Formats: sequence, C-alpha cells, structure tokens
Amino acid sequence: MANHSKDGKMVRYLNPLNFASYKLDLFELRVVMAAIASVKPDEEIRPSETYYVSAEDVMMLGTRKQEVYAALSKASQTLFHSSATISMSALDAFPSLRSGFRTQYEAYKKHPDKKNYVQFHFLAALSYGDGKIGFNFTEQFIPFIQQLKERFTEFELVDLKGLKSVYAVRIYTMALQYQNHPKRTFITTVEELRKALNLGSAYRLFGNFKQRILDVAVRQINASPYTKFGLELEIEKGEHNRVTRLIFHLQPKPYSVLPSGKPAKYEEGAAQVKAQTVLTEAQATLSMRQIPMYADWLAGRNAKKVEATGFNAHAFFEWLKAQNMNPKGSSSEEFAGWLRAELASPSFVQKIYNPWLKQLGFRSRRRSGS
Repeated sequence: MANHSKDGKMVRYLNPLNFASYKLDLFELRVVMAAIASVKPDEEIRPSETYYVSAEDVMMLGTRKQEVYAALSKASQTLFHSSATISMSALDAFPSLRSGFRTQYEAYKKHPDKKNYVQFHFLAALSYGDGKIGFNFTEQFIPFIQQLKERFTEFELVDLKGLKSVYAVRIYTMALQYQNHPKRTFITTVEELRKALNLGSAYRLFGNFKQRILDVAVRQINASPYTKFGLELEIEKGEHNRVTRLIFHLQPKPYSVLPSGKPAKYEEGAAQVKAQTVLTEAQATLSMRQIPMYADWLAGRNAKKVEATGFNAHAFFEWLKAQNMNPKGSSSEEFAGWLRAELASPSFVQKIYNPWLKQLGFRSRRRSGS
C-alpha cells in the first residue's frame, strides 16, 4: 500500500473496480477519482451524504483554469448517467460487495459456468453550483470505497496528473494493484483489457490497439514525474503468432531523481511530488538499530517481512546495478553486509527511499528541518 503523504489526497477502492467495464472521458474520470479521494478512510458512507469536487481539485490534475468551469458544467450533465459493468465472479473474494448484487450473485452461483455481468450506476444524485460538483453515491457503489481493510488499490490523487489519456489512467490504476506483489507484474489478456476499457468495436486489429492504446499508456506512465513506477510491456504469443497475454512489468522509478527541464506545466506538481517523496539529510540518517534491521530487510533475509510487503530483493539488487551503485554480494548475507555500510550514508538512503524503503514501511523519526 502507498504511504500517506501529509497533505496528499488518497484514492482508495476495492480491487474489482479496476477491471469493471465503464466508459468515461479523461475529465470525467479525474472528477470521479477526486470524489473518491474526498471519502475519509474510516468513514461510513450514506447515500444521503454529499461529497464535493471543486475546480481546484481538478486543476491539480492538469485541467487548465480557462477550461475547468465549462468542463465541470458539462460533466455535471453526463456523470449522473455513467455506469459500470462487473462480472459476478469478481465478487467471490469480496463478501462486502455482494449485498448490492444479491439476486444477481445468487443466480451466478447457481450457474457459475455461465457469464454473469451486471451493470450498476456510480451516483444516486448529483448537483452543480459555485464551481463544484456534489456527489451522492449509490448503495451498490458505496461498498467499493467504504471502510476498506484489505485487497484494495490505494494511491495519491496527484499520481494521475501527468497522464493525458484515459487509457493511461486505467492501465496505471490496474497495475497499481500489483505494485507490492513479489513479481511486480500485471498480467491480462487482450480480451480482458479491451472489455475493461469498454472499447467496443474500436481498435479491433492488435496493431492499432497496441499503437493507440498500449504504447500511448506506457509512454505516458513512464514519462510522468508523478507516477510511482514505470511499465515495460511484454507481449506473449502462442500458436499462429496469436497474442495470448499482455504482461506489464512494473519498473522502479525513484522520485529522488526527478526529470530535469520539464515544461512549465509540470513544475508545480513536480515540486509537490518531490516534497512528498524525498527525504532531507536529517530524515535519511538511520540509527544504529535501524541500519542492520533495514539491511536484512532489503537483502530479503527476513521471510515474514518479505511475505508481508511483497519486497523483491533480487529486483532491488538489479536496480542498484542499473543505477551504477555497484552492489556487492554473491549471497543474501554478503549483500546485507554491503548494505549495512551503505545505509550509514544519508545520501544512499535518500536514493533508495522511493520505492524501496517506502515499500518496507520506512518512516523517519526526524522531522524536516529538525
């Protein structure tokens, strides 16, 4: 799970929403994500409760000021009718979601071999005025975002700012579900992904689908200074050269090395992200107790920590090599020894903080400026 930033708005929802099929444009999706981010983690949501998204919330994600009010007004007319389609098999591991689909889920369980998709709406009511949209969520949608305890996707709303394609947002949020898995891979089929993206008959030829959807999404996710990782796409083929699976490998992308020379439109957001994800020298100074503990964790020598966090010590070792940090060790014990020496240096801790130390739950005891 992502670490909470002090001021960052967090988006949280149960994993099945990632693969629900729905069609929203980029602005509408930004508004929906901002609405979800307005829900507090332990809050009990009622259909009568209204949650607001302001022009400032959407401008934070990249919408220009001269466009935002007209776009909000338009979205207020279209979002109320927006809906998603979900397979009942996706609810097997999520009892909390079944209450809103009781009849349909029971029908599916009687005939599990048959496809059973159900359409539901996000919103029970919508209002617009004074430059903000008010949302009332439906009883079917509320369990996706209410009092989440496990198997949910979580990210900072600002993660989406550098993504200019709705498909880049969707694929990024799908991949987020796998960021703490040991192999850090998101695997799907062309058919599954097309259905989730609600493409209908568009881009039927795989070459067009790859060029217009996959390549654009991967390029934007990798180029954005706000996303938590990059993606490398592997295309698996079977008989007759037919594409069988799409494998997205999540690649480390530490924010401590932010892209330089970004266009002016990135500067404010990049500064915000950097402030949230880079340690000061004081914060990066580990105690004598922390150094051997984190060295063992980073070297994969604590099985319980590896299982709990999904940390991949081999991927970390390879990343260090790619960063020309020359890691040493033919065994985990030797690697941990090398790490103990390196972790004594605050500059090394700063370099590996995101995503590696963050994944292990590192939190500095020293405040910035102390």
